[in-house]
Amino acid sequence: FLSLASDSLDGMKQLKDYLAGHPRGLGKQLDMVFPAVLPIREMLDIDGWGWVDKLVGAPDGRLVRTHELKSGDYDRVSQARDRYIAQHKYSLAAGMDSACKSLERDQTIKVLAETGVLPKYGFPTDLVELHIPAEDESVEDNRLRLQRGLRQAIVEYAPGNEVIAAKTTWKSTGIRRPKGGKLEVRSYGKCKKCGTFAWPLDDYSDICECKVCGETVSLNRKMIVPSEGFTAIKSPSDPGAQRPRSAGFANIEFCRNWKGEYSDDCTEYPGGRVMTRYAGNGQLCAMNTAGGRGFAYCPYCGAAARQGMEIKHEAWCADKKTSRYDALGAAFVSDVLELTFVLDTRPDYGDKEFAEEIAWESLSWALYAASVNVLELPEMEIGATFYRNDARAWSVLLYDNVPGGAGHVLQIAAHMQEVVERAYHIVADCSCGEETCCYECLCNYYNQRRQQDLSRGAALKILRSLFKEEG
Repeated sequence: FLSLASDSLDGMKQLKDYLAGHPRGLGKQLDMVFPAVLPIREMLDIDGWGWVDKLVGAPDGRLVRTHELKSGDYDRVSQARDRYIAQHKYSLAAGMDSACKSLERDQTIKVLAETGVLPKYGFPTDLVELHIPAEDESVEDNRLRLQRGLRQAIVEYAPGNEVIAAKTTWKSTGIRRPKGGKLEVRSYGKCKKCGTFAWPLDDYSDICECKVCGETVSLNRKMIVPSEGFTAIKSPSDPGAQRPRSAGFANIEFCRNWKGEYSDDCTEYPGGRVMTRYAGNGQLCAMNTAGGRGFAYCPYCGAAARQGMEIKHEAWCADKKTSRYDALGAAFVSDVLELTFVLDTRPDYGDKEFAEEIAWESLSWALYAASVNVLELPEMEIGATFYRNDARAWSVLLYDNVPGGAGHVLQIAAHMQEVVERAYHIVADCSCGEETCCYECLCNYYNQRRQQDLSRGAALKILRSLFKEEG
């Protein structure tokens, strides 16, 4: 249907031709799903069939973009394969050929769910398991299944971590590999000119072109995508009264390939302005770097551990060699809202190392708390991060933390001024010390591993500059 190796997509053309005829049967189904009393019927232009162009119209139809993203990966590795064959580097060419075949084997329903064409909550394609030895499966049906979504698993099931199940402590000791294939590896880095995060499929090259500004990006780090899950052994330690603490946390990076499919707005304040940009299919990446240490992994037997810790290979492992990866990674697509702060006066961040980054990270959590408060959103259904944008100004990114997006950040965009004002009062009115934070202002379950660095006072400096308030 979406042939990666061909520019002539017969399946796409057939779908376009079918929908262009406005088939009556499909129209009746749409009438049942979207009654005339629902506002969303007009938003999607059900009567005028305007939704068809959003799905298959060039150049920004969701299905067209899905093919573009996947075929871009395929072109990168297939060109590398041909290049290595021409250079007589046959072992490297074999690796690229394996990557091509892996992409070709991807199921259509999996690709469509991962890229937001289908609602992912109805198609859970990224569940991974912590596999335990068969002889240790000690539950009534003799099958203990420890499963998580991939984004959650790269933190909870990361090598070296422990989990408690069936009154037993299990320690993660390896990363499963697919039978007859290899795990997906991506090289990644950030553009020095515009700060864009880049993470193309690994083709053994250490550079790529930035999709935003066209500059050359150095890909000096590597992540592995543990799509087949993890392996564990029974730990000799007894389960305690508290759950084991996971090492590391998921850092979210935004790829910023907007591609014209967004809406923007600007709100003026006494000390500057906040520009917002919304898109319904933002490309994001969750990474666990183990606190910057990375992971060691044996591609032969799958044994893995945090870098610097002992790694136990399987008894049958004939290689016993490890490769270093800077992160475990998981890709996802969701609704995103970028907030770019353009301030007339630069705040005084102080002279501490990374003080400016800490201030913007703190502000991102203040806006997160304000959004939850103003719109009464469930805390687990939105997320926040920050970065330098392509204009070298600072941006905060709020995103829907549910598969495929839920429209929460679109609601936030509609209440932008109220959210920013609430964020100001959250950090200005709290009674904790300005150099710290608490659960009344910035702290929550999702930033617990960063709370020692966050500062409500640092976030307040930025918002005082925006509102031209005296400190």
